[in-house]
Amino acid sequence: MKTTNQKLSLLLIDDDELFRLGLSVYLEKFGSVKVVSTLEDAQSELLNNPYDMAFIDLWMHGKITGHKIVEMAKAAKVYPVILSSSDEEDNILKAYELGCKDYLVKAHYRDSIEKVIEKYFAGKSENLVFKKLSEEIITTDESLIKKVVQAKTMLAHQKNVYLGGETGVGKTKLAKEIHHLTGVKADLFIHLNCAEIPETLVESELFGHAKGAFTGALTAKKGKLQLAHEGTLFLDEIATLSLSTQAKLLKAIEDKEFYPVGSNDKVKSDFKLISATCENLEKKVLEGKFRQDLYFRLTNYKIDIKPLRERPLDIMLQLKSFIKKSGRQIVLTKDAQTALEAYGWPGNTRELISVADFLKLNDKGLIEKSDLPLEVLQPTKRSMEENDNFLSEAQTTYILKNGLNLFVKKAEQQIAKQVFLKNQHKIRPTLKDLGISSTTLYRILEEAGVKYQEKSHE
Repeated sequence: MKTTNQKLSLLLIDDDELFRLGLSVYLEKFGSVKVVSTLEDAQSELLNNPYDMAFIDLWMHGKITGHKIVEMAKAAKVYPVILSSSDEEDNILKAYELGCKDYLVKAHYRDSIEKVIEKYFAGKSENLVFKKLSEEIITTDESLIKKVVQAKTMLAHQKNVYLGGETGVGKTKLAKEIHHLTGVKADLFIHLNCAEIPETLVESELFGHAKGAFTGALTAKKGKLQLAHEGTLFLDEIATLSLSTQAKLLKAIEDKEFYPVGSNDKVKSDFKLISATCENLEKKVLEGKFRQDLYFRLTNYKIDIKPLRERPLDIMLQLKSFIKKSGRQIVLTKDAQTALEAYGWPGNTRELISVADFLKLNDKGLIEKSDLPLEVLQPTKRSMEENDNFLSEAQTTYILKNGLNLFVKKAEQQIAKQVFLKNQHKIRPTLKDLGISSTTLYRILEEAGVKYQEKSHE
């Protein structure tokens, strides 16, 4: 067990005097131990004194009292562990349902307890990490922060981490955060954007090259894999690698050794790997453009980052955070905030940062809707069409399950009803907003069961 200077406050609840004595002596190396032997004394201790962990006997004085004590410990925010000779599944199931963290067999308590206490300290540390990350990663999506914390553990155990998501969602920032959590020095985070390197040079960038390996190779060069020794290699836009380079990278990942271009000398590197792309890697595998074996090797642990438009609560949260970094503070009217939340953000957080910079340059302290950038107020058809992720993942799933025709019909009805209601049931402004003929609008409204007056064109 990893040593720690932190001492625990432990509560032991058991009616077996001999077992209680042996266990209490063993537990003293982890901290202070209070021993009780009845349900009433356990309740009194949990109500009146602070404890970190409680070790609870399931059966005491001929009754199952452990389940009740687990509930009390949970209410007191104490980590409850049951120690019992009973292995009946119903009792075990109920204990976990009531909040028991671990159910241990008395016969092997020494090895088991040491692991449980180690797990307890790991959990406390993870909570501190979660709190710190919540300050660094600006989001209301707690599941994303939890995944980043888990990714640190996976990376530390040599499992490769993959980050998926549209351009601008912050994959590089998350990769740096995961690397930072591993405790390795910041300068051992080695970043390579595969899309920025010409295909003829990408292998040299990855594996390095020997002097004279090709025209212009006047000196030997270390590749990113070698530079990432005992650190983290972040390969961004990995989907752009050619199939031949993918094969060489796969071998390097598996063996942790490789040959620089033009060299017969093998290089070893103990690197950890995070990869990312804004493309659909699964689709590229199906199309034969990305190796399936490399895909499985890269995706030991996956984090799919939702686009900003699917996280509407994050829009103002992030914007306000970016604005606060400026010495001069500004505020936005409700209309301005509504417009920002309604915008599709094809560039995600990267685009939001640009908008924040634009607003900070405004000489007004109160930002109105009319002060917002034109592309936010009037997103162009081109900007929408150039967004490769025009449909959300949920919409795509719906189409694949129910067919495109039904999706189009539902989409028509929903937008027509929304615009018709916004225009106070007036046909003419609705036709103008939707850019469709009156015949088409009447058909959609009828299918949607919306009442209208054909002569109400004002």
